[in-house]
Amino acid sequence: MKKLLIAFDAVYENHSLKKFIMFRFLAILLGIALLFWIPFEDSSENPAILFAYFISTWFVITLLTRYKNPSLLTIINVVFAGILTGATITPLILLLMVLKIGLHAHPIPDYSYEQFISIINRIPIWFISGFLTGMGVGIIIKSIYIRQEPNCAIEC
Repeated sequence: MKKLLIAFDAVYENHSLKKFIMFRFLAILLGIALLFWIPFEDSSENPAILFAYFISTWFVITLLTRYKNPSLLTIINVVFAGILTGATITPLILLLMVLKIGLHAHPIPDYSYEQFISIINRIPIWFISGFLTGMGVGIIIKSIYIRQEPNCAIEC
């Protein structure tokens, strides 16, 4: 048990407890909202898209905040995280739609075949938007780090 606590302290050494609690609180709120959405009878895929976006974004932000030193967080890492977000949105949307159909168990499903195909056709859009979002966030993080660095090579 002591080794586990030492490993936990090493991972969260430079992170505040407030940030850790905030991400957990957001996950709980997301889960509660998901539980309220499942019983509603709707045939729009927009709530599934929003939930998939929030789940994948939460997951990637949680991964990115595990860096001990923000200087190690390169633009390539953040761009890869954005692409990872874009790559996970479509499977999550499809999973949420199938989960809702399975839990309702109607003879006629909540979502049509055309809605599933339209979600699958959006895969390139999610990849591109994830890449662009990752690039923007990477530039913002690097600019904040450069401004905080005391020996800045460029005018800060």
